[in-house]
Amino acid sequence: MDVKDRVTELRFVPAAELRAHPENWRRHPAAQQRALTAVLDEVGFAGAVLAREDDDGRLVIIDGHARAEIVGDATIPVLITDLNEDEARMILATYDPIGAMAETNQDALTELLARITTDNEEINELLATVSADIAVAPEQFPEIDIEPETEHRCPSCGYEWR
Repeated sequence: MDVKDRVTELRFVPAAELRAHPENWRRHPAAQQRALTAVLDEVGFAGAVLAREDDDGRLVIIDGHARAEIVGDATIPVLITDLNEDEARMILATYDPIGAMAETNQDALTELLARITTDNEEINELLATVSADIAVAPEQFPEIDIEPETEHRCPSCGYEWR
C-alpha cells in the first residue's frame, strides 16, 4: 500500500486560535467533557489536534474539537495537514466511526483496567463504564456502583448498551 503522508508540520498553537470545523457533526456532552478534562488534568496532552489551513490561513480543526475547547488558551500540539476542504470533510466524517469499528479483546481490556489506579472520580466513573461494557466485576471499582440493567452510552462514540 502506498501511503501518502498528509501531515506537513507539527505546530504548537494556542487552542483559542483554532477554528472549529463548521461541519463538525460530533457533539460533546457534559459527561464526556468531564471525563476528558479529568484525563487531561491527570495525564496531559498525549496526542495532537488535527487541522488544515483554510484560504485565510486560519487553522480549522478536523479532529480534536473537544480537546481544543476544553483547554481554552493553552498552547497545544497541532498536526497541520495539506488536506483540501473535501478531503478534510472525508476525515471529519470517517475518523471517529472507523475507530469505533474496532473490536474489543475483553481479556486484554480487563487486564488493562485492573492495572489502572487513580483517585480522580471522573476517571474512575469512565473506567467503571468501560468495565460495565465488558462485564468486569464491579469490585475492581469499589467506589462506583455499576447497575447492569442501566442503559449506558459511550461518551466518545455514542455506542449504547445495558
